[in-house]
Amino acid sequence: MNQLQALAMNEGYRWKKKLFSAPGRALLEKLSLAPWASRRRQELLELLDRMNPTIEELTAAVEREARKRPEAMRLMTHPGWVRLQHSPMC
Repeated sequence: MNQLQALAMNEGYRWKKKLFSAPGRALLEKLSLAPWASRRRQELLELLDRMNPTIEELTAAVEREARKRPEAMRLMTHPGWVRLQHSPMC
């Protein structure tokens, strides 16, 4: 994901988390890039698409286990806790 952000930043875009939304991905896919950068973008997007189902599965398993432990549930209320949200990019 950092490499996808770097590709966007090299083109002058600072999208941060917006990059990983459906509209952000659409904009990223439309960027006119040099041939090798375009190839890298496609490879990274394909990798992300393959990894997302596994990440979602693992996140769900961790959350199920955390619900069984009060101390873990309390940690999940901490401001630093961020649940991975399912989106086309995350």
